[in-house]
Amino acid sequence: MSNFFSTSIRRMLFGASLLFLAGSCNRDFPNLLHEFGAAQDPDPIQDKVLLIVVDGLSGAAVQELEPTNFRVLARNAILSYSSLADSRTDAKISNEAVWATLMTGVSAEKNGVTTDNLTQLNTADYPTMFMRLHNMYQARSSTLYTSSAIHAEALASGTASVQIDTDDDAVVAKATARLQIDTTALQVVHLTALEAAGEASGFTAASPMYAAAIGKLDAQVKQLIDVLHARQSYPNENWLVVITSGKGGLYARDTPDFTAFGDTERETFTMLYSPKFSARVLARPSVADIPYSGSAVNYRYNANVRAVSGNTQVGNIEASKSYTIQFLYKSNHMGALSWPAILGKRPSADGGTGWTFINADQGCQFHTSIGVAGNSNVQIKDGKWHAITGVFNRATNRLILYVDGVAGNPANVNGNETAINSHPLIIGTMPSSGNMNAANYLIANLQIYEYAFSQEDVERYAGLTWIDENHPYYASLIGYWPGYEDVNTNTLTEKTGKAPNFRLDGQWSWASFNELVDFLQPPITASIYRMVPNAVDIPFIIYQWLGVSVEQSWALDGKSWSPNFIRVRN
Repeated sequence: MSNFFSTSIRRMLFGASLLFLAGSCNRDFPNLLHEFGAAQDPDPIQDKVLLIVVDGLSGAAVQELEPTNFRVLARNAILSYSSLADSRTDAKISNEAVWATLMTGVSAEKNGVTTDNLTQLNTADYPTMFMRLHNMYQARSSTLYTSSAIHAEALASGTASVQIDTDDDAVVAKATARLQIDTTALQVVHLTALEAAGEASGFTAASPMYAAAIGKLDAQVKQLIDVLHARQSYPNENWLVVITSGKGGLYARDTPDFTAFGDTERETFTMLYSPKFSARVLARPSVADIPYSGSAVNYRYNANVRAVSGNTQVGNIEASKSYTIQFLYKSNHMGALSWPAILGKRPSADGGTGWTFINADQGCQFHTSIGVAGNSNVQIKDGKWHAITGVFNRATNRLILYVDGVAGNPANVNGNETAINSHPLIIGTMPSSGNMNAANYLIANLQIYEYAFSQEDVERYAGLTWIDENHPYYASLIGYWPGYEDVNTNTLTEKTGKAPNFRLDGQWSWASFNELVDFLQPPITASIYRMVPNAVDIPFIIYQWLGVSVEQSWALDGKSWSPNFIRVRN
């Protein structure tokens, strides 16, 4: 038995022994060890692993379809329909990148495969499982079955054998034949037909072609496991079967989810099966229940509350430069408002050189002296938090206002014109027209980028409630004022060092909040994403099953998943 489970087995045998001793005081108490026969040294057991990697396997589709054999295997398996290929939402997902992680046990940042080019795999610093088993334990070598010449070439080093065939049918047939007699410790079967079916018809259970392909996969998995049971050496073998995805399948969700779990290509399927295991389902954690919480300044026009930048250069629209201005907004006034400014750099809300974000009835405008972009597609006077983004794009000469990632009608602007003035950037009360005194709102997480966000960028990043160095456009920030840590002071601290702080004027006050908001993405700790298996965990699990001591110097990123046993011997 492997090191991975030795502790569990010792505890179980110890507990069984106590029950046996207790039985000596009760004639009717059964001998719980009798079913295992007379005490004797067990036959030598060889630990082995069958790893089946299926490109394009969607956990959601498997869960909905409940394939017959998958359902049977689940009775003796650790199972997750929401495992993750990679929890980092800024990392590119491709089958090749996931395969690199599955083979090395480290993230793409370490193994080098950050795109779809498997030839970039850094095996010098992070050898594959094939290489480690070959170099350290030649008796525990590996076999790879695939129809991909690219995978075969990139991963062949260290394997005892690479079997390349034309398609999944041939791959499974070859694996079935060789598994009857193959003595290697790690057998890896790579299947690709499911992804082709998903690309042709969609990666959901509602797609007849994809559903049929999952049904065929179900039969192929049963065929492979049946041949393990039929091996002449099976009584002296301890098999772990791992079924997992390359990447998942791309499809549209019914409800928005901007976490890693919401990216359907990241969300995968993983099953760890052994006849010794009892059922254990690792459900997706409810990240939708993570509230947006913190504190923000309450900007009230009737109290003349405003935050003023300490530098009049901050916020100027200069020649040949594109900009994105982004912030979170919550109106405490539910009715329509006509033209009070939210924030801007201008003599008044809607007049003079410069720009402002202003309230406009139930919506808002990105109002500049160069052009005006409105957005009435999403109402913001509803007492809820909203992400507001204004993009000034020199490449397209367009001005666009987004609310919660939804674009309003773009405005054409003069690509050569600037909006430079000597007025400070102000959040809150500015000279304006209309019912100003009714304006009452919270502002948080103000960001100014010297870069034009694309539609995809806005959809992905506008809802972030905290920005750090991991943000892909962090280097383009020219000012960032989150405000959360400044509660009850008269200062909004700038975080990049590229711009000055804001100073609060008027009868300012702070308000705390703790709310669930659909579009917003509060920070999720890594521990949330590690509540289900990740691709980096698979090598760690396999090493421990095979009794391989994982050295700290390997710098693996994975962790183990301990099963519940239902019996201790074959």
